[in-house]
Amino acid sequence: LGVNAVIKEDLSDRAEMDRFQQVLKRYVDIDDSRAADRHTPRSWDRFGFAFSHPSTYTPITGTIETISSTGLSFIPESPALVADLEINDMLEDASLRVGDEILSMRCRVVRSGPVMAFSFEGEESVIEKIDDYLNSRADREMKALLKQ
Repeated sequence: LGVNAVIKEDLSDRAEMDRFQQVLKRYVDIDDSRAADRHTPRSWDRFGFAFSHPSTYTPITGTIETISSTGLSFIPESPALVADLEINDMLEDASLRVGDEILSMRCRVVRSGPVMAFSFEGEESVIEKIDDYLNSRADREMKALLKQ
């Protein structure tokens, strides 16, 4: 048949849209300025993100919308607590859960608002751990599907 991928018709699901974009990247040169592919966390992924507000030291938690080895987009639980953060503000003490590890890191604010974006700054070993975990997604997905 020559089928290279099966995609659902309804692309309103973020994860399905990500799959579709990955398939397109195989065959079409897509102008994407990002250095790394973004992934939408799924049930078989273990991610979490929290940081202290750089001025008030208030703990900030929320949900990771997408993640890559170079950064993430994040929906804060309490947007009012981060309303004063601006682009290029540095978070010196962020924590990222990646699988069974909690990584300490520095992050730079890339986008503020209801959906924030951060770029990871600092140690190459931290970036490698994130990249390794993201690259093992297919194995975790397969294990999760086989348990069902």
